[in-house]
Amino acid sequence: MKTPIYDFLKQYDEKGSVRLHMPASKGRINIPYGFDITEIDGADFLFSPNGIIKESEQNASQLFGTAATFYSTEGSSLCIKTMVALLKKQGIDKVLAARNAHISFLNACILTDMQIEWLYPDGKLSSICTGEYSAKSIDKALKKTGARAVFVTSPDYLGNILDIKAISEVCKKNNAYLLVDNAHGAYLKFLMPDNHPITLGADMCCDSAHKTLPAMTGAAYLHISRQADKAFVENAKSVMSVFATTSPSYMILASLDFANNIISEGIRRFNETALAVERLKEQLLKTGYKNISREPFKITIDAVESGIDSVELYKTLREKNIVCEYYDDAVLVMMFSVMNSEQDFSRTYSALKDVFPRLGGNKALKKEFSLKEPKSAMSVKNAFFAPSEEIEIDNSQGKICSATKTICPPCIPIICTGEVFDKSSIKILKRYGISRVNVVK
Repeated sequence: MKTPIYDFLKQYDEKGSVRLHMPASKGRINIPYGFDITEIDGADFLFSPNGIIKESEQNASQLFGTAATFYSTEGSSLCIKTMVALLKKQGIDKVLAARNAHISFLNACILTDMQIEWLYPDGKLSSICTGEYSAKSIDKALKKTGARAVFVTSPDYLGNILDIKAISEVCKKNNAYLLVDNAHGAYLKFLMPDNHPITLGADMCCDSAHKTLPAMTGAAYLHISRQADKAFVENAKSVMSVFATTSPSYMILASLDFANNIISEGIRRFNETALAVERLKEQLLKTGYKNISREPFKITIDAVESGIDSVELYKTLREKNIVCEYYDDAVLVMMFSVMNSEQDFSRTYSALKDVFPRLGGNKALKKEFSLKEPKSAMSVKNAFFAPSEEIEIDNSQGKICSATKTICPPCIPIICTGEVFDKSSIKILKRYGISRVNVVK
């Protein structure tokens, strides 16, 4: 029998590609297959730890300066579900959320019957992935909605970073908890200055260790602030266990444990990497590329402003054995980490410099993005559990979405469960290649 997954992975690993994509380990950590065990005697239990896992989580908590840090082997998705459920246990049934939330947040609200008050970006919405959300707009929305919790994504998928300190001050003023999807920003804790959400005042946040730290895919942290409600710490493990597998990967746990050691002994490497990325950004700007990422370890090329076809750029780089994180018809995303070598940076710059004269200079690439605020007809829970059917997207106008469909990456909903399909959302969904959708019967 053929082994297509194994064969693909083996071939890709043997190519020696410059990996400008997740995970941040870049294929340069080695966790032996022999580490793949279950909860044997002495191995501890993730959701009720009193041995080696408890000790390792305490080490992580010390590194991140938290009241508690809990491991997830199921990514930030598990942490997001846990954060939302912890709010529910505190009697909160409404959360104000930035519209570029990951689909796992929507799924968490479906499972907990949490009401969502969507917050749209300040100014024009130009992408499903990014947007500016100011403390002022959040303050206004909290007063209008009466929500007692706020959920934002920072950094977002394209590298925009919000003013978390100002947003946290607004939340405290309005007696609201601040939750941050910091999946792309675990490393921010170890730069100068420290701009990690917990440091800046968030009550809880999730970090995908595998995105920006040397850990295996699926490795993540749930952080709870020292200033947050103690009930969050007390209930976190039991709530997390409701959504998680009872068989967490010890290989992923080992990579989280190993990351603690790399961080504690090599914080200087994080700042050196940030400087290397900044130098590359400056070089690309001189070449003619326009970068829109404010994130220190990420470069997002704005294809429109650069006058370049991002799809062709991705393909050309792939031919040169440089594999980027993401591309669509508007942007191309490259992610770096402390595991990228000097040669990775030089190869990337050389390739981008060489291809620009051939691909650049096109001024007719602007793509209209006209997603309007959809009308909500049902709660996310009621719409999801209602009888439904899958239909062609061209027949969906006026119907209620019963199950959100998106592409991965970036896994950010264009239209959410309970909302009504209109011309605007249908056009954007088709732009991303989605041809069939689920609707309430």
